[in-house]
Amino acid sequence: ILSKNVYRSVGWYNLIIAVLVSTLNYGLLVGQQEKPIEPPLGLCLFQVLLLYAVPAL
Repeated sequence: ILSKNVYRSVGWYNLIIAVLVSTLNYGLLVGQQEKPIEPPLGLCLFQVLLLYAVPAL
């Protein structure tokens, strides 16, 4: 997996980036469930942007 001699296509990197973005988004969603206060508006907007960006990746 970490070999420098293996050719990886652009699709591979696109998949890895999509998985990282998706994981970040759902991690933020789970992280805010424990707090009794409302999350900041900026965080909500960031989550919405990530949620709608993942299918395009």
